[in-house]
Amino acid sequence: MKLLQSSVIQMALAGGGLALIWSGLDTVTENIKALPVLQVEHVADQGAEAAVPEIFPVWVAPRAAAVTSSADGLVDSAFSAVPAPAEEQAPAEPLYGEALAASARVQGTSGNGAFINERFYAAGDEIAALAVPSADGVTLVPRLVSAGRDQVVMLIAGQQVVVRKGDAGWQ
Repeated sequence: MKLLQSSVIQMALAGGGLALIWSGLDTVTENIKALPVLQVEHVADQGAEAAVPEIFPVWVAPRAAAVTSSADGLVDSAFSAVPAPAEEQAPAEPLYGEALAASARVQGTSGNGAFINERFYAAGDEIAALAVPSADGVTLVPRLVSAGRDQVVMLIAGQQVVVRKGDAGWQ
């Protein structure tokens, strides 16, 4: 028993086991090498096209190339000037009121002002904390128009914003 507990004997047994596994795998490898391997000799184009939907279930059929007339197909016409697109309508004025309503948090009101974003503003004061940059790069500062028990009215860029008690902006 003491002989099997020796580290030299244990190493020899492990080496013998590895040699046995190595020789066994070597014969298995030789047997696998002897198996015939079927190779594709020739692929018919029609068979490959028919197999594509099976291989790729979501298949987009290629579009046929657009045929151009001989006058349009000239090389010079490919490099000719592209006509300018029709002018688009002027973009609509951004809704600064929506941005203001989303960022304003009314904590309470008094007879002559309101607590907005943890600061008191009297009626007629500019609310600098809620300034919004315009598309022109000018900073638009909203003004507190009035404050009642259940609503606060602000004005920004000519748009009136009303935050009522119960709205998301009222805390």
